[in-house]
Amino acid sequence: MAFIHNYSTISRGDTFNKGVLYSCMSTNNEVLFPNYKENIPGINLRRVSTIVKMGLANTLKCLGNKKTDAIVIGTGLGSIHNSELFLSSYIDSNQHILSPTPFINSVHNTISGEVALHTQSKGYNSTYSQGGLSFEGAVMDTILLTKERKQVILGSVDESTPTLDTILQKMNIQHLFDTGSSFFYCTDNKKKSLAEITHCIISTKNKIKSILFDLKFNINEDYIISGNSSCYPMNLDTFDYSKFCGIYMTNPSFGMQLAIEILNSSTSTCIDGYNFPDQCKRIFIINHASKTDIGIIIIKK
Repeated sequence: MAFIHNYSTISRGDTFNKGVLYSCMSTNNEVLFPNYKENIPGINLRRVSTIVKMGLANTLKCLGNKKTDAIVIGTGLGSIHNSELFLSSYIDSNQHILSPTPFINSVHNTISGEVALHTQSKGYNSTYSQGGLSFEGAVMDTILLTKERKQVILGSVDESTPTLDTILQKMNIQHLFDTGSSFFYCTDNKKKSLAEITHCIISTKNKIKSILFDLKFNINEDYIISGNSSCYPMNLDTFDYSKFCGIYMTNPSFGMQLAIEILNSSTSTCIDGYNFPDQCKRIFIINHASKTDIGIIIIKK
């Protein structure tokens, strides 16, 4: 299975410098971006979008001096801001000749491409964009790649824009989208790892009870965290992390870093009245973003 050796998140609170667990216990609900100049050369900063900056900063923090064989990224909406710029330029031009740059920057795999260029990675490179289950698709691919003994950068990134907020409001969507990005460095080597991804499952919601039964879910040792706990169909105590990171299509990645930090805590952890004991064995990250399907990621120490 895939062993996680490092992680990095940019989200609400100072998650990049202090971690997700600290952010959950603080009262800062604003997305705090790191000082990108400390990691990314200025010439690159001037020409890349916010969503690419997040991916690059998280990647460089995860990698350190190490190399990567593969880059796998999940994104629900990709670079929405650049997509808006491309569409606006198309409308303003009255369908005349356009510069290809706005289109190139708007495609979903721009992020993984920039990460590969910056890290000089010439290996496997893939972007998953399956709506609310994009990150789970990336995790499943990462598990397969680590079985091939590859060192993998696994990431997620999504952004919110004023135009997207306006569209969601017109659609009477209850929760507006937020901005967030989490990256992980995964290998097949258990030594000095922080946690292991034991399972990643995408299935229909009506099968969740049988899935938990097959995975031998133990109510005394296993815990469930979710980005939308109210959708959970069973009467089990569930921690909702979306109130700390917000709603975006790949926010299960935020939940995965939270799970890793909880599993590596030497004492019991209490967040918003929810208690995770220090003997916690496994954490199930359950994603209900899809209307019919469900994603389950299982993390253990």
